Amino acid sequence: MKILSVFVLLLLTKPSDAKNTKGCGTKADVMFVLDSSGSVGSSNWQIMLKFVQNVINIFTIGKDDVQVGVDIYSGSPSSQIKLNSYHSKTQLMNAVKGISYVGGGTATHLGIQHMTNTSFSSSYGSRSGVPKIGIIMTDGKSNSKVETLSAAKDSKSEGILLFSIGIGSSTDSAELRGIANDPDSDFYFTGSDTCQLIYSKEDIDLEDQMNDDDEDKNDTID
Repeated sequence: MKILSVFVLLLLTKPSDAKNTKGCGTKADVMFVLDSSGSVGSSNWQIMLKFVQNVINIFTIGKDDVQVGVDIYSGSPSSQIKLNSYHSKTQLMNAVKGISYVGGGTATHLGIQHMTNTSFSSSYGSRSGVPKIGIIMTDGKSNSKVETLSAAKDSKSEGILLFSIGIGSSTDSAELRGIANDPDSDFYFTGSDTCQLIYSKEDIDLEDQMNDDDEDKNDTID
């Protein structure tokens, strides 16, 4: 599965924080939140890990460039890689490759809450004035749709830009659309047409998207 171009475009086109700070270059803090529940299976798990590695390989990784972290969740969430754990691309990719599959329930809301409250904290390496991107990858319905959508709403209210990617054939498209930022066509992907959707896209301006979000909520990113 080659879900790459849209994220690279969004992160590298014109990154800016919600206060419209200019000249930020290619800085971004990117958290992947991976569903490690029992229904995912080892094949889909490897697809997710490979995708994360491929995205990392395209970025310029560093404390003054793009930082990448990884959380996983099943019945409960856990931090596997903090944003400031690795500033070497090779070490980061190797760390992703070594993340183990867990199994269990699908507490997506807990995964999103953990990302928002813990993984994007300064103690975990999150930087002030840098775009914060959350990429939620899951294979199916969460344990609680209401709690999942509430957690996503809270995350977006903190200035975090959310993507959702459905893995496999049993996904809940309404839930995944609710997780993702608007418009769905830019931030939600699933199914066999995913590659076509991504590779048909032109430039998408992250700066405009985040400034629009800022106008709606009159908030700043910590």
